[in-house]
Amino acid sequence: MNNQEMQFYQAQQEPFSPRPIHTDPREQPRKKQDMGMHLHTTQKSTTVGNITFLLLSFPLGLTYFLLVVIGLALGVSTLIIWIGLPMFLFLIHVTLRTCSSKAS
Repeated sequence: MNNQEMQFYQAQQEPFSPRPIHTDPREQPRKKQDMGMHLHTTQKSTTVGNITFLLLSFPLGLTYFLLVVIGLALGVSTLIIWIGLPMFLFLIHVTLRTCSSKAS
């Protein structure tokens, strides 16, 4: 057994240290208290606001989507008997009006 194999074998026999060894003081891990306070601040201000916005805007977006899909299906399918033309024009008017009000 050469010297490198002996060092490897001895390293395998030593008990595992659960704490990492840091030689540079600048690389010390952060304390749990610091991370907890930072995560709480981020969670409180940004994440909760984003989730609230998404939950409140979902029903409105779903309503717009269903209006456009059902209106297009009815308007195009009844276009042959001329009933679909007023429905199709009304759908285009409502869609453009909604999009212009959202853009401003």
